[in-house]
Amino acid sequence: MNDILWNPSDYHYNQSNIAKYINFVNSNYNKSFKEYEDLYNWSISNIDEFWESISIYTRMIFHKKNNSILKTGSSFIEAK
Repeated sequence: MNDILWNPSDYHYNQSNIAKYINFVNSNYNKSFKEYEDLYNWSISNIDEFWESISIYTRMIFHKKNNSILKTGSSFIEAK
């Protein structure tokens, strides 16, 4: 079944957290994402940049400056 059962109105979509975050990324990272799939593809192709954007957008406070937001391992379980 591929039928779309519901879509939010433009107003409700534009007020959503994901739309606000996509606008933030577009403005601050010189992107032109139009939908979630664009953001998703960027997030898995640019892991450090994605997590940096999350930390800035959510205003995370760090105790010390790190060289990398995410340290990858050979598997997801080893990521820090």
